[in-house]
Amino acid sequence: MSLLRKYDENKPALMQIGRDAIRERVRLGLELSAKDVGYIVEEKVMLNAGDDEWDMFLEQLEISKVPVKGRDIVVDGKYARVTLECNIVHNHAVITYSLLVGTKVINQFTDYANALEEFNAL
Repeated sequence: MSLLRKYDENKPALMQIGRDAIRERVRLGLELSAKDVGYIVEEKVMLNAGDDEWDMFLEQLEISKVPVKGRDIVVDGKYARVTLECNIVHNHAVITYSLLVGTKVINQFTDYANALEEFNAL
């Protein structure tokens, strides 16, 4: 059995483990990683995980996505918009920064200085 097939078979269970871990970190008041907040923001936008408990958890979180800086750059001969976006989970005072090229997130940060440094380097 290939690893990819094994992963596909176990993907729902792995996603559930990840959701449970995020819920537990929020319940305990622990800091969430930029990746966790990015996942929460994406899931909240879709809000169709098929897990009623997870969907209720997401509905209780107030999340804002605020563009901080943006500019146009040329990537492979095409213009693209680079945006530094602040993601705020209000209920838990969690703030992360996402660096996007177009609509694709290319990196996430918990520290504004690091996010700004990479934004300026593009």
